Amino acid sequence: MFVLLAIVTWWLWDYDFQGTSLKEIWKQTDGRLFGLSLLLISCAMPCVALRWRALFPKSAKSSANPIYLTGILCAAFVFNFALPGPVGEALSAWMAKEKSKVNFSEAIAGLGLSRIIGLGSACGIAGLVYWIAPFSIPPEWGPALKVTTILLVIASLMLAGIAIFPRIPKAIFVHVGEYSIFQGKR
Repeated sequence: MFVLLAIVTWWLWDYDFQGTSLKEIWKQTDGRLFGLSLLLISCAMPCVALRWRALFPKSAKSSANPIYLTGILCAAFVFNFALPGPVGEALSAWMAKEKSKVNFSEAIAGLGLSRIIGLGSACGIAGLVYWIAPFSIPPEWGPALKVTTILLVIASLMLAGIAIFPRIPKAIFVHVGEYSIFQGKR
C-alpha cells in the first residue's frame, strides 16, 4: 500500500492541478508542523482502539489485542473515505469478531458508543477552543459562532449523557415507540 502511495505521489508530484502542484504545496508546508500532525494522528488511533476495547464485555477484553484493533480502525478509516456509508464500522466489527471473543453485535455497539464519546469530546473541545483561543473573528460571524459554540457544548453534554446513562434514552425511545403513530399497520 505504501509503495503504491509513493508511486502515485511521485507520478503526481509535478502535475498541475488548476495552477498548483503537490511540489508547490509542499514548498509552502511547514515540515515540522506536518510531522507533528502525523505524530498526533498516529497516537490518536491507538487511543481510539483502547477506548473501543474498553467498551467490550469483560470476557472479550483479554482476547482483543489493542495493536490489532488499531490496525482494524486504520483500515476502517480508509474504507470510510473510499466507500459510502459505514462500511468501515461494519468491517471493523466483523474483523474484531473474527480475532477475539466478542460477537458482532457487541463489537458494533462498542464501536458506536466509542464514536459517540469521540464526537462528544470533539464537540466539547471545539466549543472550548472557540471561547479560549486568541483569534479575531469578523463581527458578522460573531453571533453565528456563539450560537454554534453553545450548540456544540450542548451536543457534547447530551452525548456524554447518552454514554454515561444509556438506559435513559432507551427508556425514552421505548416510551415514544408505544404511541400509535409509530406502531404502523398490523
